Amino acid sequence: MPMGWAGTDSDLCNVVEQQSEACLRVYQEDPSRIEEDAHIELSYAEGGYQRSQLFELMQNATDAMRGQSGRIQLVLTSRGLYAANEGEPFSEQGATTVLASHLSRKSEQDIGQFGLGFKSVWAVSHRPVVYSRSGSFAFDREVARNRIEAAGLSSRRYPVLRLATPVDPIRAGAEDAVLGELMEWAATVIHLPLYRGRGQLAKDLKSFPAEFMLFAPQVTELRLEDRE
Repeated sequence: MPMGWAGTDSDLCNVVEQQSEACLRVYQEDPSRIEEDAHIELSYAEGGYQRSQLFELMQNATDAMRGQSGRIQLVLTSRGLYAANEGEPFSEQGATTVLASHLSRKSEQDIGQFGLGFKSVWAVSHRPVVYSRSGSFAFDREVARNRIEAAGLSSRRYPVLRLATPVDPIRAGAEDAVLGELMEWAATVIHLPLYRGRGQLAKDLKSFPAEFMLFAPQVTELRLEDRE
């Protein structure tokens, strides 16, 4: 069983809860924001980010390793995509950025924009999960809808990536062999249970440019696996 993974009572998980509750308060003050945020997510799922999941995840993994060196591994299975890196664990600021629609606190030197590019995962997964040694949290379509409706609100469409729930990484790693394997060495693992798009992800994995390594000297080892 992997060691060194914070539980649901971590400072990062507390920030996730606080950010989600703050979002619900905004919706109560201005219910029109619910559908507005849902449209934002849909625009990234169907717009320019529609087929960029692999590249966005790779960029963010690379950003996490600035100032140090290490390994990145992407694993595609029959039902999910995992992106693991050996960089810095998720920060509280990073969690706040992911939970915001148009906010990124990355420096200009960083390749990716986690606040925006991460929205692309919605095109292939309705339950993306961030597992990090500092704290882990999941986005879930049904959970988000239930939380919004429990607050006395309703909408034609519901956002998902503005509300997150802390999860237990040790339990998840024990139930998922691939995740448990990656948690043995990684600092962060993004897991996307897939509801569509596996075929395209397999093509993108196979054709990923080797030249990437020239522009990411901090990546000492890059593994791309399609286990099917």
